[in-house]
Amino acid sequence: NEGLTTAVIIQIDQNKNKSMVINQLLELNPDFFVDQRKEMDYERENIGGLGPIIQGLNIAIYLVSALIIISTMLMSVQEKQKELATLRLLGFEKRHILSLVLVESLLLGLLSVVAGLVLGMLLPITSIDWFMDKMDVQYVELVFPWSDVFMHLSIFSLVILFSSLVPAYQASLAKPIVAY
Repeated sequence: NEGLTTAVIIQIDQNKNKSMVINQLLELNPDFFVDQRKEMDYERENIGGLGPIIQGLNIAIYLVSALIIISTMLMSVQEKQKELATLRLLGFEKRHILSLVLVESLLLGLLSVVAGLVLGMLLPITSIDWFMDKMDVQYVELVFPWSDVFMHLSIFSLVILFSSLVPAYQASLAKPIVAY
């Protein structure tokens, strides 16, 4: 085997292109041995076995967020009981009150999610240089997994919507007599 290439290491920019490159290599010569490093990919995707723990934490965060939204909006509805009753006296129907509280909850929730997202992205961007200098390591490029970000935004939007239904329904039950 003197003078022949026995090993080639190929660096791929994106992991999703890996199977395409492997197939192209095997089309060139089916006798090639290609180490696909599936174990490394599995570990990378599950962050060394922490994948299920992180998924559990995400679910816990969704549930706690839903409870906080329900609690906060129920307190808001109780504080506005007389105003809501007055609106009922003025001719608002139950569905109008429900819509009013639901829109308020959605706006507050979505503004909170956007503020959290902006802060969650600005903090690492602004502090990475300081951390890299303190740890005396070479600069690392930050990568935001946009598909995950949009997936969690969608899930939180649904959490906000469903959590807002309970206080909105309770507000719609306000009797006009409460205004007095």
